[in-house]
Amino acid sequence: MIICRSRILRRLFDEDISDIIRDVMILNGVKVLFEKSIELIGGDPPAEGIKAPCGVVYADLIVAALGVRPNMSFLDGRIKLGEHGGILTNERMETNVKDVYAAGGDCAETRDLITGNYGIFAIWPSRGNRAGLPATT
Repeated sequence: MIICRSRILRRLFDEDISDIIRDVMILNGVKVLFEKSIELIGGDPPAEGIKAPCGVVYADLIVAALGVRPNMSFLDGRIKLGEHGGILTNERMETNVKDVYAAGGDCAETRDLITGNYGIFAIWPSRGNRAGLPATT
């Protein structure tokens, strides 16, 4: 496994949990390389390996999890963005503009229900449900 960042699922888990996931993967025979970039995914379909600056890595399975980076250029500064580039919202998914809500985990920057930190949590389906609350209350 090639991870371009310093740890596994760093936006979802703290360092201790990321370390546990890494250790379990290594115990199960997965080679984990951190802070490496990928130059090419190659081979006749299906893909057989990855070319990286550290060399060629052959694999039985290749999964590309590239993350999320919202495109907010159309907002032209009218709606406040958070430090991660998402639309900054409160717990009711309200933006800084009256009666404007952000509905979508891949564009809204919200407070994590567990840690209290702000971020973009694209894989949390409950975020969209929270946006419906203001319309029904």
